[in-house]
Amino acid sequence: MVRSPHLWICAITLPALAMVIDISKAHLLNEFYPDRAALVVEQLMLKTKEDEVDVEQPIVRSLPLRSRLVTRRLSSYDFAHPGGPPRHLRDFVNPHPTAGDLSLIESGERSHGSQAFETGRTLGNSITRALEESHSEEDSQSEAGPLNLPDGSGFAQQKIPHIQVEWNACKVISAAGGVGVMLFALSMLLSQLGQQAVEVSIHYSLERHSSVPFAEAGRKVLPAPCQAEVCTLELLVPEDMPAPIHVMYHLDPFYQNYPNYIQSGSRKGAWPQLTGKILSGDELRKHCPVTATRESAHGSFFPCGLQAGSFFNDTFKLRRAKDLKELFINESSVAREDDLKRMRNPPGYPHGEDMEWLFMRYPEVISLAEGVKNQRFAEWMRPSALPSVLKRIGQLDEPLSKGETILVEIGLRFPASTIDVEKELVLLSPSPIGGSSHALSRFLLYASASCWVLALIVLLCEKCCKRPLGHPRFERMRIAQDSESSESDGAV
Repeated sequence: MVRSPHLWICAITLPALAMVIDISKAHLLNEFYPDRAALVVEQLMLKTKEDEVDVEQPIVRSLPLRSRLVTRRLSSYDFAHPGGPPRHLRDFVNPHPTAGDLSLIESGERSHGSQAFETGRTLGNSITRALEESHSEEDSQSEAGPLNLPDGSGFAQQKIPHIQVEWNACKVISAAGGVGVMLFALSMLLSQLGQQAVEVSIHYSLERHSSVPFAEAGRKVLPAPCQAEVCTLELLVPEDMPAPIHVMYHLDPFYQNYPNYIQSGSRKGAWPQLTGKILSGDELRKHCPVTATRESAHGSFFPCGLQAGSFFNDTFKLRRAKDLKELFINESSVAREDDLKRMRNPPGYPHGEDMEWLFMRYPEVISLAEGVKNQRFAEWMRPSALPSVLKRIGQLDEPLSKGETILVEIGLRFPASTIDVEKELVLLSPSPIGGSSHALSRFLLYASASCWVLALIVLLCEKCCKRPLGHPRFERMRIAQDSESSESDGAV
C-alpha cells in the first residue's frame, strides 16, 4: 500500500482541502457572527493604535503589543459574560482616599534612618548566611543523589518554538487559491496519466448498476448477459494493450467490509485454521458459531466461516479467435507474499475424518496440493474496504492488438443472482499510476473548484461588505459602549 501513488495523493490533498474548509468557515463566521472575545480584542487593538499616535504616552508606546494590552488591565468579565457591557478593573474597584500616599513611609525613614540602616545590614547578613547554608545543603544532596526537581526541558515547560498564523482575509484567499491550483494540477496529471491505461469490462450478469461514485466514467463495458452454466463470449479489443494485462473480477455490491464478515476471517474466526490449526468441539463452535458456515452433510468445513464459505469461484478461459490458442493466465503473483507465508495447511493434510477441505468445495479453482495456499483464495481472504470487490485472477504476459477478437469462456459457479450481485470480468493494461483513475481525477477537479469558490466568497466579503474592526455586523450583537452604564454597573 505504501507504494501506491493514490495513497500519497490522498494523504496530501485531503488534509489540505480540510484546512481550506476550516479556515474559510472560521473567517466567514468571524466576519458575520463574531464572538465576544474577538470583538474585545479588536477594540483593544484599535485603542492601542490610538495610544501610539498620542504623544502624551511615550512609555506605553515603547512597550510591546502584549505589554500594552496588559496595561489596560482588562478584566476576565469581558470574556466570561458575553451578554454584558465591557468593563475594566477600574470600573468596579473603589480606590481608598489615601491610596498612593507615601508620606508616612517618608517620615518614618527620616526619623529612623540610622536604625533602619542597621536593621537592613543585619537582615542582609542573615540572608547571605542562609543562602550559603542552602547552597552547601544542595551540594551535599547532589553528592548523595539526584534532586527531585521538575523537568526543565523545553517540551515539559512548553517552550518549544511554534508558529501560530493569524488567518486574515488575504491569507485565507492565498491558501484557498494555492490549494485549488495544486488540486487542479494533480487532477490534470492524473487524467493525462490515466489515459495510458486501457480497460475493458465484460458485464455478464443480468442487471447492471454501480454503488461506486464516478465508476462508469471512461470505462468500456461490454454487456453480455450469461445465463447458461458455461458461456462463450466474443471480445473485440478496442486499443493496443501491452503486457502485462491484469485479469480481474468485479462484484458490485459486495460488502466484505461488514463487521461480521471481517470477524469470520479474523483471529476470532477462521484465522487459526488458516494458519494450520485444527479446531474441534466447543472451540470450533466458538470461532464459527453459525452452523451453516461450520458443518455440511460431508463433515466440518476447513476453514470454516462466512468469508471462506463465500469464495468467488467462477472460472475464466481466454483464447485468440484466429487460431484458438489459449492465453495462459499467470496466477503466480495474485496474493501478497506475507499472506501466503502465514497461511499453511494443517498437519496430516489432506487426511482427516469428517473434514471437507477447500479442494472438495471448490475443485474447479483450488487443487489438492494448494489448499489454503491457493493464490486466489489468499487474495479473497483479504477483505475489501469498499462496497464492491475488485480482485485479481492473474495476468496475461502476452500483448493484445487493436481490433483482435478474443474468445472468453466463463464458467458460472458463484450464485450472484440469489444475493443480487452483478459480476464483471475486467482486462486492464495499467498506466504508471495503476488504472485510469477517472474517479479520483474528477474528485480533485471538483475539490479545486470548491477551493476557488471559497476564495472568491472571502474576496467579495473583503471588498464589498467588510466588517469594521471592533463592531459586530448586526445590531442585535452590538456591544453597549455607553460609559454611563459602565460606571453605574461598576459602582459598588
